[in-house]
Amino acid sequence: ACAEFQAQGGVALYLDFERKLDFSYADALDVDVDALVYPRAKVDSIEAGFAVIEKVIARVRDVAEVPVLIVWDSLQSVAAASDAIGAKRGFEDSGYGNEAYQYSRCLRKIIPLIHDSRALLMLISQVRMDLGSPVSGAQTIGVGKAPLFYATQCFIWKQVAGYGKLASKIRGEADRVGQVTEIEVRKNQVAPPFVKVQVPVVFGSGVDRAGSLLEA
Repeated sequence: ACAEFQAQGGVALYLDFERKLDFSYADALDVDVDALVYPRAKVDSIEAGFAVIEKVIARVRDVAEVPVLIVWDSLQSVAAASDAIGAKRGFEDSGYGNEAYQYSRCLRKIIPLIHDSRALLMLISQVRMDLGSPVSGAQTIGVGKAPLFYATQCFIWKQVAGYGKLASKIRGEADRVGQVTEIEVRKNQVAPPFVKVQVPVVFGSGVDRAGSLLEA
């Protein structure tokens, strides 16, 4: 997504709360890592992250209508300000019940600003087992329902099979070159929802476009 935005003359901003962004892999995906906006200043809470987004949107509106992609990676890896302070004191002092409230409050404020600008906010989250649900196998994103409520589109990604030489039963896991990823459109307000597609993803180089075309 960052590469596509840059190719169209846009700017990509990456809020890496997980501290896991691999610049060499991003470069392999055709991302211009030198032009990628990667804040190295301390952004250690949900509120601080949305404050950065608000400043970026204001800057875009004042200077020029440049399309901007803001990637938030990820929802579950950053705490609310009060919890972040508690975590610094000790594990037993930190509570994790405020994230859902803060995401709801911050998104309610930021969505109208995004709507009035050429900005796209992409929120990344991990799907996890809902241990408190009476339904077996129930899943949750763990930070409340606000991100899904405010989202224009929601995609669920999951690995469904190996890709490459693993298709041959004679060979083992070491010959696997990638994985087949299923993408399900869970919510869509600009096109029909509930669509599924499978794409081959090659380790180190991303989506195999030629292989995906052959599969289609």
